[in-house]
Amino acid sequence: MEQYNCEFQRAKEIRTNYFVVYDKIKTWIENAELAISNHNIDPSELKTKLVQLIHESNDVQTAYGQLVHYGNEIIKNSGHYNDQKAMQANMDQILYELTKTIQLIEEKNQTVDQILGNWANFMRVYQLVVEWSLKLRALLDRKLQLNSLQEAQSARQDYAIAVSSLFDVSQNLSEMNHEFDKINEVCSTGYLKTKLHEAETLKIDNETTLYERNLFLQETTEEWLQFENKIKSVKEWIKESYCALESTDLKNKPLRDQLRILEQMLADISAQKIKVNMSLEKLQVHFHSEIIYTENPNIVHDGRIVIEDLEKLNRDVFQTTQNLDKALVQIEECQSEIQTIRQRIVQEEQQLRNILSPLHQSSDSEKNEQECRERIRTLQTHLNQINTKIKLLLQRGSPEE
Repeated sequence: MEQYNCEFQRAKEIRTNYFVVYDKIKTWIENAELAISNHNIDPSELKTKLVQLIHESNDVQTAYGQLVHYGNEIIKNSGHYNDQKAMQANMDQILYELTKTIQLIEEKNQTVDQILGNWANFMRVYQLVVEWSLKLRALLDRKLQLNSLQEAQSARQDYAIAVSSLFDVSQNLSEMNHEFDKINEVCSTGYLKTKLHEAETLKIDNETTLYERNLFLQETTEEWLQFENKIKSVKEWIKESYCALESTDLKNKPLRDQLRILEQMLADISAQKIKVNMSLEKLQVHFHSEIIYTENPNIVHDGRIVIEDLEKLNRDVFQTTQNLDKALVQIEECQSEIQTIRQRIVQEEQQLRNILSPLHQSSDSEKNEQECRERIRTLQTHLNQINTKIKLLLQRGSPEE
């Protein structure tokens, strides 16, 4: 009886030990599964748990060896086939679960290693975006001092490079989103969502300002280039106009043709003044902004000098047209006077014929003849003088004082 009691107590103790170990293994498996499936912790914390589980798995496998020992003892001492079969099935099931769990832990550990790499890469790319933003803000916050077209073109080149950098930033944000999605599939993204939003906001805010500044600078550079080209072309035009004004070709033309040409030149001068003023005003608008300023007074001065040169040319051409007008008036007066003299010559010649007629001979005929001839000669001389005057007026294109 005593032996039976001892064996009973031993069998009971073995069965108790079996289920204690079984519960320990089962609890560990359940806790491991919870840790593996938990998406609410960041990868660093998950990595720590997985390392701990891997370390614990050795003890759990040792415990499973004890479980098998106790289970085999129970099977050996059991006289019922169904009990033996149930015990073996229980051991096989816990082995399957344990093996599967350890495999999942190892796979999860490898995945988390990759996720930690994704996390590190996310932060690396995030830092690139932040550094880009800081560098760009230094450019955008600086008011541009432009004292020459070359400086404007250089600044425009800097902004063009900055605009091209937006492509790289877009690529970086795309990479951050990709890494974020990878991390989010496995565990909590933690503060990465805030970092991603921050990076996207930096890009949007800087992009808007950059495009506005770049467009403004592009317009300024184009206006400046047009202004300098206009100044250069107008200076050349003034030079050519003076050459035309003093040319033999112009002076050889009829006075009325000269006058028509010069009146057209006056209209062209007025148009050139308007264009220079408009070009200067359009350029100056850009220097009154919060983005650009200049300390070069020659920009306005050059425009003013050209306008003064145009005004001088206008005065010179206008004076020439006035002279032509007066000369034409004098020519018309001379032509009218010639007409009158010719009529008088005709009258005097008629009178001379009457004097020489045999029907009108008298004692004073000879005297009257001489006086009449003298008047005709005087009129002819005056006529020649007026013709000479007309020729001089036509040659000089200016009135006789």
